[in-house]
Amino acid sequence: WNCSVFPSTLITDMGSEYKSETFSQIAELGVKIVNLPPCRRELKGPVEKFFDLVQGAYKQTLKGKGVVEADYYKRGGHDYRKDACLTLEQFEKVILHCIIYYNSKRVIENFPYTEDMLAIGVKPYASDIFEYAKSQLGANLIEVSALKIMQVLLPRTTGTFKRNGLCVHGLRYKNDDYTEDYLKGRTVTIAYNPDDVTQIYLVESGIYIPFDLIETRFRGKTAEQVEVMKKAKKKIIKDVQHENLQAQIDLTEHISAIVSKSVPSEVKIKDIRSTRRKETEKTHLDLMKVGENIG
Repeated sequence: WNCSVFPSTLITDMGSEYKSETFSQIAELGVKIVNLPPCRRELKGPVEKFFDLVQGAYKQTLKGKGVVEADYYKRGGHDYRKDACLTLEQFEKVILHCIIYYNSKRVIENFPYTEDMLAIGVKPYASDIFEYAKSQLGANLIEVSALKIMQVLLPRTTGTFKRNGLCVHGLRYKNDDYTEDYLKGRTVTIAYNPDDVTQIYLVESGIYIPFDLIETRFRGKTAEQVEVMKKAKKKIIKDVQHENLQAQIDLTEHISAIVSKSVPSEVKIKDIRSTRRKETEKTHLDLMKVGENIG
């Protein structure tokens, strides 16, 4: 149903995904997060019932295809893992269809209808009841776009303004409206997408300002892929360090050999330009003539 609103209160069961710093950032929208104590099923009855109804919707159809039955933990019970035949993606699709049915077509028989709901003819489906409740006073919902929710839930890190751009995780980003900050230099809060480093957001006073990646070779890459590329480059450089050191030694020897054969001469400062021109003419090649002769 309509996703342009967000509940002003979220009640969680202290699951690890709800205790993370990323999830807690959702409070920036004005959402209050209430964490229930662990192992208290009676405090979240509607949620537990939802799990029961969703499982009941698919268990009969998937019987014998890996669905766990009540005897799974009993001694000598059947090993249902051997019956599994669905991929994770296929099972996810099954769950999504069950949720869609639960929200849009499952009949809620015991919902306390008001006279107004009866007069309007609100259907006894969760989505229809939700749409009706949204329009009532005290609905306690927050208007928010899907993009805003995604931005708020992005992981955070710090970035630094430098003369060559906004530096984050070793990458450089730009925004033409912040050229003065490159010169001043300061540390800021950044929201980033680990799945695509092409763009990041500077977070200031609840506003998300986009910055674009400067180095095109990393565009469209994930943070992990960028790290792999950087490590591969470091390995290549490390592998040739010995060759580079030997080349420096050889260079020093070549220069020393040339210098050792030089003969000191009286330098005439007055005619130095003329002397330089004459020496240049001795070694100068007309490349056009050379090319004609080769042709």
